[in-house]
Amino acid sequence: MPRVISGSSGGIVLLAPDGKGTRPTSDRVKEALFSILAPRLPNARVLDLFAGTGQLAIEALSRGADHATLVDSDRAAVARIRQNLDRTRLADRATVLPTTVRGALDLLAREGRTFDLVFLDPPYALAIDTFRDAAVGLERAGLLSRDALVVLEHDAKSAAEAHVINLQRVRSCKYGNTMLTFYSGLPGGNPQGSGLGTD
Repeated sequence: MPRVISGSSGGIVLLAPDGKGTRPTSDRVKEALFSILAPRLPNARVLDLFAGTGQLAIEALSRGADHATLVDSDRAAVARIRQNLDRTRLADRATVLPTTVRGALDLLAREGRTFDLVFLDPPYALAIDTFRDAAVGLERAGLLSRDALVVLEHDAKSAAEAHVINLQRVRSCKYGNTMLTFYSGLPGGNPQGSGLGTD
C-alpha cells in the first residue's frame, strides 16, 4: 500500500483501487521526486492527471502545496482518491474531477485556472503519446503558470521528447524501471530558472 512519506499527513497509509488497473508510484521514486520538488511546493497549485490513488497530489499537499486538482476517469480510483483525501484530512484543499484528461483541461480552461506543478502518471504503454496530447492541451488552454513544472512518470525504456509544444525537457532521473522526466513551462521553453539543472 502507498503511504504519505512526509509533511502534515506523513505516515498515513493510502488505499489503492482493487485489481491491477492502478500502478501506485513506489516510495523510492516518490521520495526522490519530492526531494527534487521541495523548494517549489509551498503554496503551489497542483494538477494531478491520471491521479490513481491521489498519492502524488496528497504528498504535495502534505508538504505545503496550497491546493490540488486530481483527475481520473476510473470510478474505483475516484472513490479511493476521495477516501484518501478524507484519511489525510486534506479534502478541503483539493478538488476531484471524475472525468477524462481532455474533459478536465477544457473545464479548467473555462474556469481560468492555472497551475504551478503538473503530474502525469499515465499507463506506461501509453505514456509518451498521452503526455504529448496532454501537453498540447495544457499549453493551448493556458493552464500553466509562467514558471510551471510538468513531471512525467514513464517506463525507463521509453525516451521522452526533448521538446513538446512550449515545454522543454530539463531533467530526467531513472529509478529502476521508472523514469521521471521534468519539463519547464517557461515562455519559449527556456529552462533557465527551473532550478533543476539539465539532463
